[in-house]
Amino acid sequence: MAGDAVARLSRARRRRAGHAGSGSAGSGSAGTGSAGTGGEGTGSAGSGSAGSGSAGSASAGTGSAGTGGEGTGSAGTGSAGSGSAGSGSAGAGSAGTGSAGTGGAGAGSAGTGGAGAGSAGAGSAGTGSEGTGRAGSGNTGSGDADPARDMAARTAAETLLERLRAATSDGVGITRESYGAGESLALEMVEAEARAHGLATGRDAGANLVVTLAGRDAGLPCLACGSHLDSVAQGGNYDGAAGVVAGLSALCRLHDEGFVPARPIRLYALRGEESAWFGRAYIGSAALFGKLTADDLALSNVASGRALLHCMRDAGVAVDRVVQGEPLLDAKSVAAWLELLIEQGPVLVARKLPLAVVTGIRGNFRHRSIECVGEAGHSGTIPRWLRHDTVFATAELITRLDRHWQTLLERGHDLVMTVGIIGTDPAEQALARIPGRVRFSFEARSQSMETLEACYDLFRSECAGIAEERGVRFVFDRRLDSAPARMDASWIARLRALLREMGLPDEPIASGAGHDASVFSNAGIPSAMIFVRNEHGSHNPREAMAMDDFMLGTELLCRALRDGSAA
Repeated sequence: MAGDAVARLSRARRRRAGHAGSGSAGSGSAGTGSAGTGGEGTGSAGSGSAGSGSAGSASAGTGSAGTGGEGTGSAGTGSAGSGSAGSGSAGAGSAGTGSAGTGGAGAGSAGTGGAGAGSAGAGSAGTGSEGTGRAGSGNTGSGDADPARDMAARTAAETLLERLRAATSDGVGITRESYGAGESLALEMVEAEARAHGLATGRDAGANLVVTLAGRDAGLPCLACGSHLDSVAQGGNYDGAAGVVAGLSALCRLHDEGFVPARPIRLYALRGEESAWFGRAYIGSAALFGKLTADDLALSNVASGRALLHCMRDAGVAVDRVVQGEPLLDAKSVAAWLELLIEQGPVLVARKLPLAVVTGIRGNFRHRSIECVGEAGHSGTIPRWLRHDTVFATAELITRLDRHWQTLLERGHDLVMTVGIIGTDPAEQALARIPGRVRFSFEARSQSMETLEACYDLFRSECAGIAEERGVRFVFDRRLDSAPARMDASWIARLRALLREMGLPDEPIASGAGHDASVFSNAGIPSAMIFVRNEHGSHNPREAMAMDDFMLGTELLCRALRDGSAA
C-alpha cells in the first residue's frame, strides 16, 4: 500500500512539473495551442501552454482530437480556470502524438505555485518516436519533481533516525529521559543536522530546540511544527522523534529550494512530553504557556527521585520564570501548530492507510499510585467474613469499573480505562499471607470532559462502597488532569485537501493518546496533527514505521507549511 501511494505521489509530482509546450509547435495564445508535431503524428492541444493561462483560458479545457500519421491524440479536458504567472487554468494537457505514439488527455484542477512551478496546472504530453505522452494534472505545485533530491532527503532522515537510535539505545529499546542526558543528546544531534543545512538554531527559555526558516516579515506570527524527543524507558525510536525529523526534513527542503515564506516557519524539538518520568505529561509545552504549578515542579523522577524543578534547571530551563507561572512563549506569536506523529494504535494498519489527519485528542485523569490498605493475616486461619483482603477488594473495584465502562460505551460515550500498574510488595508478601496492601495506578481518557468527570465520580463512589463492604480503605495520591482538545477545523480541511491532492485516501481519525498539540490548542493556537502508520503499537521497542509512509507524511507536512506560511 505504501509503495503504491509513493508511486502515485511521484507520478502526481511529475505531472505537475510537465514541460511547458512540450510536443507543440508553439505556445498559442488565450489558452489555445497549435497542433504539436512529432514524427508522423500530430495532435491539437486542448489547452494553452504552461504558465500562460489567463482568466477563462482553455475554454473549459477542451480541444479537438488531433490525428496524424499513425498517431492519435485524445482531446484534453479539465475544469475551466484561470491563473497568473506560474498557475495554470483548466488543467488540460496537449494531446501530443508521435510516430506510433499516443498522448492521453490530461486533466486537473488549476494548479498554483511560484513562477514555473506546477506549470499551468498541466503538463503537455510528451512526444517522441514510438512514445506515449501522459498529460500532467495540475494540483498545487511545489516545484519540479527531483528524484535525486527526494532520495537524498530520505537517506538523510533515515540516517538521523538511526543515529538517534544508536546514541540512546539502552540495549532493549531506547531511553531518552525527560530533562535527562538522552533527551539532551538527541536535541544536540538534531541541532547539528539543522546547522549543517544552513538553518538558524537556538534554545528557548524552556530549553527546547528551535530551528527557524526566516520569513519576509519577521514580525508576523510564525507557523510552528514539531514534536518531542524524550521517550519512555525501553521505548521505541519513532514516537516523537519521527515528528521532529519530519519537520527538519521539510524545513531543509524549503530552504534548499530557495523558498522564502511570508512569515517565519519554526521547528520545535520539545522536552518532557512523556508522563513516564514525573507522572505528568506535556511538561515542556505546559511550561511554555505558564501552566506548571508548584505541585508539578515538586514531582519526583521515578528513577532518580530528584524533583522536576531541579532536573529542569540542570537542563537549562529558566526555572525562575516557570516558578512564577510566567509564559515562556506568547501564544499570539504562533499562527498555528502542526505536529506529525506515528499513530500509537492499530487503526491505520487495520485500514491500510499510510496517513491520516487527526480530528481531536482525548484528555485524561490519572492517579500514579493508589494504595488499598487492609489487614495482613494467615491465609488458612481467617474466614472470608473476617478478612480485610486488599487484593480481592482491588479486583472487585476493577471489575465494577469495567461494567461501568461497558455501560457508558453502550450509551455512546467515548471512554477508555486502564490499570497499568498493580501489585503487592514482594518484600513482605508470601504465598500463605493475606495481602494487607496493594498499590495500583488508574487512568481514564475521553474526548469529553463531562464523560471524564462522570467516570471519576463513579470511580470514587465505588472505592467508598468497597472500602465499607470489605473493611479496607483507599489512599489517593494527587489527581493529574489533561484536558481534551479539538483540532482546528480549517487546518483539518486544509490537510485533508492536500492529502487528496497527493492521491492518498482521506479518512480522518481521533487520537486516543495525548500529545503536545493539545496544549497548543488549549492555549488558543490553531493546531493540527498528521498520523503516520506504525505497527506494533508504541512505547515499546517494536515500533515499526515504514520509511515510505514517513516520507509521505513529510511531503504532506512540507506542503502544509508552504501553503500555510502565506501572509
